[in-house]
Amino acid sequence: MADWSSLLAGQVSDPGPLIAQAAGVLDAFLQARPQADQEVLEIIGKRLGTGVGVKTLGEVHTALSNYLGQDPAYLVAWVTRTDQANRIAQVEASASPRVAAFLRAILGMYGAELAQAYTRWNELPDDWSLITREIRYDLLNERLLVKVLIDKYNGEQVVIEGSAHSILELTVNMLRTCNMVGRPDAFTQRTVDMLAAEYEEFRKLVRRPSDEAARPSQG
Repeated sequence: MADWSSLLAGQVSDPGPLIAQAAGVLDAFLQARPQADQEVLEIIGKRLGTGVGVKTLGEVHTALSNYLGQDPAYLVAWVTRTDQANRIAQVEASASPRVAAFLRAILGMYGAELAQAYTRWNELPDDWSLITREIRYDLLNERLLVKVLIDKYNGEQVVIEGSAHSILELTVNMLRTCNMVGRPDAFTQRTVDMLAAEYEEFRKLVRRPSDEAARPSQG
């Protein structure tokens, strides 16, 4: 039998029955407590008010479970994950207009923050979540400068800036660190393939005419 744990893990092909069940409970709650809409928004806002960290989603879910009950709280958790537009459309197919409007209000107020809380949930606080880059030319010193901004799951940002060759040396040292792990199963095939593809692109960038001349002829 399908349950919320399997649905949240992406193991349920038809979420309709679970959505309808939770929506029915939520609809009855909203009818019995007219001020629930505003109170739920206040509950979520309070948990998000201190910033989005690796524990925020769990705190929001616990607070909503205490107030709404387990099934409605899971419904909110499911709707506010990624692909929110598609998920709210599925809710509207199985829930009352009152429930759909209630969930749309949550998405309108806090959809982006709750989606971010989901991506950071249970991650290592100091692990990186996003990397952005800036490359500029220093006219005064006639050199290229590279700035890398690393956003961490705990909300902090690390800035690394240096010349192109310094950034490349940092990259070499990071790869050397990965080699020191000593276990191939520590890496996913996706990341290994990403490394191989980026290395080939880098080889094309730094390839010199003499490298082409040194390649053995075919045939």
